[in-house]
Amino acid sequence: MDASQLKRDIDIRAVALAYGFTFDRTMKWAGHEGYRRGKEKLYISQKPWGGFFWNARSSDKGSVIDFVMRYGNARSAKEAIDELNGWTGGCVIRPVAAEHPKDHSAVQRRVSLMKDTFRHAYLETCRGIPAAELQHWRMRGRVKIDRHENAIFPHRDMTEITGYEIRGPGFKGFSKGGSRALWESKTSVEDTELVFSEAAIKAMAFHVLHDHGRMRLASTAGTISNSQKGLIANAIRGLPRGVVTAARDADAGGDKWTAEIHAAFREAGRHLAGFREWAPERHKDFDEELRESRGTRVVRLRTLTSSL
Repeated sequence: MDASQLKRDIDIRAVALAYGFTFDRTMKWAGHEGYRRGKEKLYISQKPWGGFFWNARSSDKGSVIDFVMRYGNARSAKEAIDELNGWTGGCVIRPVAAEHPKDHSAVQRRVSLMKDTFRHAYLETCRGIPAAELQHWRMRGRVKIDRHENAIFPHRDMTEITGYEIRGPGFKGFSKGGSRALWESKTSVEDTELVFSEAAIKAMAFHVLHDHGRMRLASTAGTISNSQKGLIANAIRGLPRGVVTAARDADAGGDKWTAEIHAAFREAGRHLAGFREWAPERHKDFDEELRESRGTRVVRLRTLTSSL
């Protein structure tokens, strides 16, 4: 991307999060959101035509390129542009930082207007998920598309849709007003493996790489909340036979996440053959491994967080 495209297509809030700033809901100014890092305070505004920051202490201000020059390692605009292009691989990612009250009925109304998708440009081009995976019988009704052309992965508890994961050129995060439960693929009574992952995209990537025909999938959409623990145990009880696999990220966060899955297995998986954790050997996660194996340019982003 050139400078004008970067200013327009990269959410400056994502960059702020990546450089260690955190969203502060108590800071607001003239339509700007507040972010903190130590004693530094930033006000950020993201518009369709680009993002803008202003430092309340130093009066530094500017675009996403100026931000990387001020708070990153770039010493020139060219270096900043190169760094930003290196993050995205040409694919736009815009996490949303604000928190919203829970409203499952509003979430369900939005999902009811979405269609199932069997082809998705972002998933196929930027994430390496082949069309054949989107068209797999296990994904029927499990991957939708919204009006912004984002891929949507609905989460359900025991009774209803509670929220959804969002991945695409518009957002990376979780639904406004939603609660994380579990995203689950379709299942079969012949299944012999239940694979948990930290994101639906990563579960699908694992499925593409390692499917043996009797593998069901589930995603927690990140760290495991207390309300999700019972749902995980219930999913384990629902596997007729075989093993539970924690398809984890190769990082410290993956250690804690795997321990939570293992604890649920000890509670609910006594009828099963065993538990295993599986992390990629040379990659951060299975999505990255899949992209590299398919020749897709790997999107290397620092860790981004979203409270939606």
